[in-house]
Amino acid sequence: MAVTIAILCSGAAHGLSRQANAASDRPLDETDSPSPRVIPLLVVAGAVVLASVLLNVAAYAGTGADEGVGRRRPKLRDRVATPGFFSECVATALAVACALVPARAAAGPTGERGTVVLLWSPLVPRGVLRILRRRLHAHGWRTFVAAARFRGATPSEADERLSRTIDAQVPPGTPLAILAFGAGGLIARAYAALHAGQRPLRLITLGTPHQGTRAKLATAVLRPGSDYLKTLATLDRPRRAFDAIAIYSDFDAWAQTSDDAFYPGAFNIEVRGVGHLSMLFSGRVAGLVLENLAAPLPGTPQ
Repeated sequence: MAVTIAILCSGAAHGLSRQANAASDRPLDETDSPSPRVIPLLVVAGAVVLASVLLNVAAYAGTGADEGVGRRRPKLRDRVATPGFFSECVATALAVACALVPARAAAGPTGERGTVVLLWSPLVPRGVLRILRRRLHAHGWRTFVAAARFRGATPSEADERLSRTIDAQVPPGTPLAILAFGAGGLIARAYAALHAGQRPLRLITLGTPHQGTRAKLATAVLRPGSDYLKTLATLDRPRRAFDAIAIYSDFDAWAQTSDDAFYPGAFNIEVRGVGHLSMLFSGRVAGLVLENLAAPLPGTPQ
C-alpha cells in the first residue's frame, strides 16, 4: 500500500518540488510564513481522510444485515479493528485523490501478450485503475478502459454500449480478455454470454456481486433475484463458451458475503482481508489477475 501511495502522489510531489525550487530563488526573510495554500490543502486532506473512515464505518456496519438464517452477523468492532479496514480507508481516500487527477487515455504498449479491456463503474473514479493498468503494461498487455453503464434493464441493453466500444478497439476474431470491477462484471457477463463464439474470450471479475447485493446503495438491477440477474443466469455459459474467473474477498462490504460474489460455473478465487476498492491496489490480487491472464486461452494456438 505504501508503494501505491508513492506512485499516486508522485505527480503532486513533483509539483511541490517545483514550487520549492522557485521559492529558493528568492532571498529568505524572517517574516516568511507558510504558503496560504498549505492550510486549505491540509484541511481538504483531513476532510477526505475523515470522510473515508466514516464512509467505511457505515458500509461495514451494514455488512451481513440480511445474511439469512444460520449466519452470524459480523460485529462492527470485529471489522474495524483489522488491517483490511485501514487499507480500505486508504484505498477510499486514494479513490478521491484519483478523481482530482486526470486519468491518461493511453493504451500502453502494443500488447505482444494481448489486449485487456478494463471495465469500471462510473461510481468509481477512472483514475483508480492507474496502478492496475501499469502492472498490466509492465507484463506486456495492452489495455483500454470502458465505462460500465446499465442501459435499460436487460443484459442485451446493457451489452449494447460495451460491444460497440470493443468492436472499435479490437478486430473481429482477435482473442480478448475483459477485466471487470464491481458491478461492471455483470455487464461483462452479458457481453460474454451474447458474443461467445465470436472470438476467444476470457472474463475476470473483481468483487462482482454475481448473486446480487444487499448493499444500501445498490440499484434495483443489482438486488438478489432481480429480472436482470435471472435473465443473465439463463444466458450465461461460463467455462463452456468462454473462460471465466471470479476473484472476490471475504472482506468486501459491497458484495456483503462471499456467497453473493460466487459465480456459478466459473473458476472462483476467494481472497481474505481485502476490501472492495483495495482489490484495485492489492499486489496479491494483481498477481492472481496476471497469473490467470497468462494461462493458455482455449481456442488459441499454444
